[in-house]
Amino acid sequence: MKALITGEKGYIGTRLCEYLNKNGMFTARASARGEITPGKFTGCDVLIHAAALVHQTDKNIPYEKYLEINTVLTRNIAEAAVTAGVRHFIFFSTMAVFEGHRFNNGAYISDRTDVSFTSPYASTKYGAEEMLKEYGGAMTVSVLRPPLVYGKGSPGNFGRLIKLSKKTPVFPDADNCRSMIYIDNLCELVRLIILNKTPGCFHPQNADHINTSRLVRDLGRLQGNAVKLVKLPDPIIRLAQIHSYGKKLFGAFAYDLNFSSHFSGAYNVAGYAESLARSI
Repeated sequence: MKALITGEKGYIGTRLCEYLNKNGMFTARASARGEITPGKFTGCDVLIHAAALVHQTDKNIPYEKYLEINTVLTRNIAEAAVTAGVRHFIFFSTMAVFEGHRFNNGAYISDRTDVSFTSPYASTKYGAEEMLKEYGGAMTVSVLRPPLVYGKGSPGNFGRLIKLSKKTPVFPDADNCRSMIYIDNLCELVRLIILNKTPGCFHPQNADHINTSRLVRDLGRLQGNAVKLVKLPDPIIRLAQIHSYGKKLFGAFAYDLNFSSHFSGAYNVAGYAESLARSI
């Protein structure tokens, strides 16, 4: 079996390629740049589309650019994949399609939760999901909506938390609940989806929810820093959440654990403590 991965320079694409090859699946990287032709995917059994334009700090990027890369490019790749005879198309979407429910009194996202989004990133990712339904008769289509993905060398907020936890002596003790997934757990889910040729929409996460304050404490401990958690009055925590970074730190955004019980949870090959130790 041969798999190709787009988004070859991204964190998920790189680690997924390494993981699948290590576990006996011949996997190569395919560029999503330039002209998209069936020839790019000839001989490919599984195409994993992880290339995307994600959240950008540059607010001047127009919606049309997100649409071009996240939706139109996905259609072009799907069309070429069908022509090339690809049998299985795996699309990386995002938990952000539920971002309108973020910090909604701690309510868990489940199979009863409607999508709700505000950002161009989430909007165009969901548009691609809907478009891919047209190809379900020509090939198996699997859609993944992962939460924050972390691991050694991961970019973004998790890397910032590692740096913060190494230096700070104290951190607010906030009672929040977040879904996150360790990179190897996500890669194992993809491997199982490929092996079982499983279509549908997947909402992966670690076996347990994560509390941000305890995450900072545990990351600090792994780096030799004893972070003291300090309980602050709820009004102060709520005030901190007015700022976007405060929301990310102390807000709640989590899938119901039953919503993520794909393959009876067998994809969670590393537990919380082990995954943190591997990520430092």
